Amino acid sequence: MGTRYGASLRKRIKKIKISQHSEYFCELCGKYAVKRKAIGIRGCKDFGKVKAGGAYTLNTASA
Repeated sequence: MGTRYGASLRKRIKKIKISQHSEYFCELCGKYAVKRKAIGIRGCKDFGKVKAGGAYTLNTASA
């Protein structure tokens, strides 16, 4: 991004990118192995289970 778009917006995007590409805990196998496959789709590397969720995080906040 360079010097464009402002510091506060870049910090917000960095926070989203970190949560988007981090590994999440799998309830079935008990490991941190759930990774993002596509927008809103997460899959466990070890167990093979696929789960739908939010675009940036595994679970979305209820309204």
